[in-house]
Amino acid sequence: VQIQAKIGANSFADIGSIQTIVSGDLGTDKEITVAEAAVEAITGYAEGATMVFTAIIRDQAGNTTTGTQSGDTILVDTTLPTISNFGPTEFSWGTYLNAAEAGSSGTVAITTSGAEDGQTVTITLNSVDYTASVASNSASVTIAQAGLGNLTDGNSYTLTADVSDAAGNPAAQVTSDSFTVDKTPPTISAITTSAFSWGEYLNATETQSDGTVTVTASGAEGQTLTVVLNSQSYTATVSSNTASVTIHDTELQALTNGNSYTLTADVNDVAGNSAAQVTSSSFTVDTTSPASFTTGTVTATSAYGGNQVSGYWNMYSTGLNIVIPIANDSTLENGTIQLRASLVNNTSYQNLDNTFTITAADITAGTKTVQTTAFEGLTSFPAETSSSTNAYFTAIIADVAGNATTGAESSTIIAIDQKRPELVAQNSGTSWPCYAGTATGLLNIGDAFDITVRWDKDIIYDIDPPASTAPYDMNLQLNTFNSSAPVLGNYTPAIVFDDDAVSGKGIIFRYTVVSEDNDAFNPNYLSVTDISMNSTQNIKDAAGNFAEIPGRDASGTTISSILVRSSTGTSGTVEVDATAPAAFTVGTVVADG
Repeated sequence: VQIQAKIGANSFADIGSIQTIVSGDLGTDKEITVAEAAVEAITGYAEGATMVFTAIIRDQAGNTTTGTQSGDTILVDTTLPTISNFGPTEFSWGTYLNAAEAGSSGTVAITTSGAEDGQTVTITLNSVDYTASVASNSASVTIAQAGLGNLTDGNSYTLTADVSDAAGNPAAQVTSDSFTVDKTPPTISAITTSAFSWGEYLNATETQSDGTVTVTASGAEGQTLTVVLNSQSYTATVSSNTASVTIHDTELQALTNGNSYTLTADVNDVAGNSAAQVTSSSFTVDTTSPASFTTGTVTATSAYGGNQVSGYWNMYSTGLNIVIPIANDSTLENGTIQLRASLVNNTSYQNLDNTFTITAADITAGTKTVQTTAFEGLTSFPAETSSSTNAYFTAIIADVAGNATTGAESSTIIAIDQKRPELVAQNSGTSWPCYAGTATGLLNIGDAFDITVRWDKDIIYDIDPPASTAPYDMNLQLNTFNSSAPVLGNYTPAIVFDDDAVSGKGIIFRYTVVSEDNDAFNPNYLSVTDISMNSTQNIKDAAGNFAEIPGRDASGTTISSILVRSSTGTSGTVEVDATAPAAFTVGTVVADG
């Protein structure tokens, strides 16, 4: 048998060698293999050419018969098909396979060239093959849900694609870009009222500017988080597990006063996994300010007890009691009171102490007496040696939402006067705090003179009129040589006077010299060691500051006595000399004339 072939209009030509017919071939078809080189040697052999075939059979006698041309033709096709590179853009799930996508089948789009329609494209994923037929140079391969669902969370995978053309030429296998399996959803932490810039309540002031909601989300870095409030959506990007979402003031103003609201938060991770939606704690809109009020009475107090004078802050004052009226308004519970004070003609108010909390009991009582010890901490609070300064008071009441009302100024004005009255000189050019202006020369028993004590401020004492008989309201204690500290009570009642010629006020004591004041030594000087008062009376100024007392220091401790100066010269002192001249006998009497 001789196989012959031709291409196109060429004549049939022998290809391959003559094949011998053996007995076993008789009555059957004989299959003859022609070498590749022989085929490629056919005249007209080229890509796309079509080869037709026939054969000649020769018997033993040399008789030949040419067979009818075979109905089969061979197309010369040696060009390999190709598969385009593919990756996440061709995966229906993209760069990441999320939990929802792993719960259903997916598709992979493959683009081919040179593979005829109907040829099979094979995709291999995780050692499992998936196929589809080529149509118009593309194939959409379905990846079963089981195949996607069995992929390991957190791992990355690639796919391979294979196809052959009708001639059996295989395309070069293509490995896809990788994708990552991420089936773990992000989480949003609970959103409490501390996440709202306005807190548990939204007050009138807070509606006048943008607010923020701070949301903590893990597993969603760089993703958009959405907050919905009152059917309005607001977004922010998650950074370092936190998103700060801005709520515009116009939307805050649109919320209804008295209503409570919650908001929801949603976020997806980069793979598209959705976090469980979180609904926040509720907040209440309260834009109603507390009722107007007038700050109540202000009273100075002392930790040392007593000696407080209404309307004054003196050297013994340590605190203030300020009465604040509280309206019958439940929104005031857990609200605050901020005391305010001014030292500059009821202007330039400054906060006095921290805020004070309003309780339910305060609302029931209708007032709250606020106690503060921070008064002296105010800026520009006068020193103890300064002259009197007036202080004015008001308060700010804020409800629990933070709406605030400033009260009208208190009718109480506190005069700050901590300067104690100090002894002053009695006449120009001297430093005599005790001055016997009517005592001249040596004094004898029975002689009376006035001792004047003067201070640099007006002084008062509480008993009026003074007692006219012993025990007197006020006693001047004198010191003599013979008696170190006799308390003498033979003064006329103390007279408080006001000398317009000298600043301040003084007290005049009328003293009559007694025999005990005489001294065997000459001279005997009188000195003042104390001024004492009966009962609980003290010499003080209008503010209640105790006056400096001769012979005492500022704490009241007795110190050295102060000489009583007389009016005769700057160095003179009150001197008592009741010693009679020495006894003598009258001498000779001689008549004259």
